[in-house]
Amino acid sequence: MATMDRVPLVDGPAAERIRMCANNRLGAVYSALYSFWTARHASITAGQQSGSRRGFDSVYSTVYNTLWSTSSTVATADQQAGGGWRDAYSIILFNESSKTVLTDDVTSTPDQLLDALLSERATGGTNFATALNAGRLVMQR
Repeated sequence: MATMDRVPLVDGPAAERIRMCANNRLGAVYSALYSFWTARHASITAGQQSGSRRGFDSVYSTVYNTLWSTSSTVATADQQAGGGWRDAYSIILFNESSKTVLTDDVTSTPDQLLDALLSERATGGTNFATALNAGRLVMQR
């Protein structure tokens, strides 16, 4: 990931912040993640402001709420008060070993998520088995 054959987008969001810390393949991954998080955050925010969720999320929420509705009015950790769903992000980085940077984060903004990554550097090899096992453990929590 330290190889510089791929780098963050030149004009991408937060590009300068990312390039200062990771102007390499890892920075390209950070750039893609930040773009996704920003788009997802904007979509969720727009849905909350209009009072409803759009597209697949609204269909999924309607089906889920219909199939699993209960008399409880308490929102679960991943459900918002309006019936919509929040994204929960977990970040696992890996080389020869894995490092869980955060788990089930539902409160951070895209900038806060990116800040959690920018202190991490690309080093070592690539052990996919370790990464997949760490992902499995996070999902089982």
